[in-house]
Amino acid sequence: MTDREPELPELRGIPDPWGGSAPAIPPSGARPVRPGPSRAELSRARLVALLVSGGWLAAQLGIAGLRGDFARVPVAYTLAFGVAPIVAGLLCLFAAITPGRLGLGARVTLLATLALAFPALFAIASYVYSPPYPEAPLGVFMNGVFCFNIALAWTLLPLIAAGFALRGSFVTRAVWRSALVGAGAGLVVAATSMLRCPLSGALHNTFSHGGAVVAAALLGAFVLSRITRA
Repeated sequence: MTDREPELPELRGIPDPWGGSAPAIPPSGARPVRPGPSRAELSRARLVALLVSGGWLAAQLGIAGLRGDFARVPVAYTLAFGVAPIVAGLLCLFAAITPGRLGLGARVTLLATLALAFPALFAIASYVYSPPYPEAPLGVFMNGVFCFNIALAWTLLPLIAAGFALRGSFVTRAVWRSALVGAGAGLVVAATSMLRCPLSGALHNTFSHGGAVVAAALLGAFVLSRITRA
């Protein structure tokens, strides 16, 4: 009768390698390795980035003010384009930073599906369900360019904050996870834009506001991923 093999502890019970005070001893002749941030430090950095981004958007909305026709906008439209994008954006951020099994992140199929589907669904819904009421102002091409630029400008600070908070955090799937971070920021900005912008034409909302969400996801995939990749 053989002895029973000892049970391994659960992965979550493994101590944080950088959480202690003992520094790593480098090999002889090698440069000292700078310890990475602890889990607690990463959590604090992510919280700070989220608060900074939320405060930035709240300040921009406070300065710009609510759209002049807000009282005429149906409640269902406000929920669809002012609340649902925020929920979708937070879901994108959660999916991007979740450690998944063995700390490798969520499955690439889930990451890719969310990163592609949410911006596309927002753009399609913007075309189908706009304007919110028949007499809503539609806007012209130059208005669309202005709104697109404003939306990207509002998105830059959240992306920069995410870069500081998530620097070197994604060991795998950095492109898709960073695209989700960009899409999440873009969706929250799109909701803020809906509360500010009085123009509600289908083409305006699709290409100016929806296009800005797609652009934010692309910035995440091709720019932010260079910072978040471990």
